[in-house]
Amino acid sequence: SGVLWLCSWGETMPAHDVPKSSPTSLKSVWADPRAQAILACTAYCFFSASMVFVNKILLSVYSFPFNYTLIFVQNSLAVVILIAAKHWGAISVDSFSWNTAILWLPVDILFVAMLVTGTLSLRLLVVPMVTIFKNLTNILIATGDRIWFANEISFGLMGSFALLIVGSIVAGFNDLSFNATGYMWMACNCVCTAAYVLYMRHAVKRTHLSDFGMSYYNNLLSLPLLAVMGITMGEWQQIGSFEYLTSPPFLFCLAFSGTVGFLLSLSSFWCVRTTSATTYGTVGSLNKIPVAILGIIFFKNKVSLYSGLGIGLGLGGGVVYGLVKNQLQRAKQQEKEIELGRRHKLPEGKPKF
Repeated sequence: SGVLWLCSWGETMPAHDVPKSSPTSLKSVWADPRAQAILACTAYCFFSASMVFVNKILLSVYSFPFNYTLIFVQNSLAVVILIAAKHWGAISVDSFSWNTAILWLPVDILFVAMLVTGTLSLRLLVVPMVTIFKNLTNILIATGDRIWFANEISFGLMGSFALLIVGSIVAGFNDLSFNATGYMWMACNCVCTAAYVLYMRHAVKRTHLSDFGMSYYNNLLSLPLLAVMGITMGEWQQIGSFEYLTSPPFLFCLAFSGTVGFLLSLSSFWCVRTTSATTYGTVGSLNKIPVAILGIIFFKNKVSLYSGLGIGLGLGGGVVYGLVKNQLQRAKQQEKEIELGRRHKLPEGKPKF
């Protein structure tokens, strides 16, 4: 949580720019942009890790082999939850608009492309290699952030990315392998992932939707694309023969995964809206660290000197990223204050005789 605090702290205004209010007031804490950024990153990390573990149960314990069908069901449940909550007056979601849907559709297309290329690369590459490439994606995201959203890239930020990459290389040192076709699909996955995160940031700014509205469009528009993939890959034709299809524990786990997926969707948009595309991508990379630690605790995953050192380097990269972001934000704020002081400085008049 300390690493997430550092990552999100540098994204928002300094404390003296926040309206003065009672420190014990929950409303004043919620109004603080820094508090929102920290909560958003923490929520995104928590629900992302929870989703990994729920999917681990579905895919490993129950051996559910239909990836696209699983995401289709989870996204369908998220849409049902949103519609029900709107019907009961618990949340407010704007009515469906084709103009908004067209603007948001590329997010879902890139999301499905990210899933497809990720699945194809996983078939040919071991997990450590995939992790290394995914951490390299942060550099693409940071570059796009600089070009389209004018966010700075310093040597410190590049150093934090280097620590994340070196950490993932060390953690999977004994499992690294080479496969040209796998590298090709993984390169495509990196481009699709970066484009997905950056365009999502653009869509968030353009549509002015609430987090609930973004979750609604994102999940709803993904359903036809996921259905096409499920049919094309032959999943829908085979699902009837799945042995646990009518098992109550499996169905409960599936329904629970849909709820977690809905909360993950909300927290991801919240994170992008309150921070930046680069921070969103970096938090996603750092999220693998608690997942690895919890995997060692709950799933008895083997830990070696390399994996322990890799986790340590990854944590170090997260700390460096947070500190550098905070330093950049402070420098930017000082420049704004100097510029503001120049604008408000009264011109000196001519001396009177």
